[in-house]
Amino acid sequence: MPGRIFEAEDETTIRPEPGQSTGRSRNWRAGLIALIAIAIIAIAGVGFWLVRHPIEIDISRLPTIPQEGIAGIISAIAVVIFVLLGIAIYAIPTIVAAIRRHRNLAAIFVINLFLGWTLLGWVGALVWAVIVTREDSNYSR
Repeated sequence: MPGRIFEAEDETTIRPEPGQSTGRSRNWRAGLIALIAIAIIAIAGVGFWLVRHPIEIDISRLPTIPQEGIAGIISAIAVVIFVLLGIAIYAIPTIVAAIRRHRNLAAIFVINLFLGWTLLGWVGALVWAVIVTREDSNYSR
């Protein structure tokens, strides 16, 4: 059996040899997949609840803005441009990590997706995307 066995007071612990995998890389991936699955189930649950319990809105009471002719087209184009610009700004950490081929691109994407709406999560993902790791740099000891 690879690894060294150490006797403890109540149990036997097997520690891997240096350079041998501990299997922890699979554990965080499984946790991430479980977290994404829980989020999808929660979103689906809210969606199903909203289908069974629709929200009634009296549209006649909402204020209307007359949009006639070219003004309506220009305002629609402006809305589309601002939405696309907002999505692009929101995704800057993921875009930077993808351009730099960061080895933690998936984790940066997940943090940007779920925590990017908080300024702290967005800045954290951006800092992580621009940090140079030892594998990325050409530095040697």
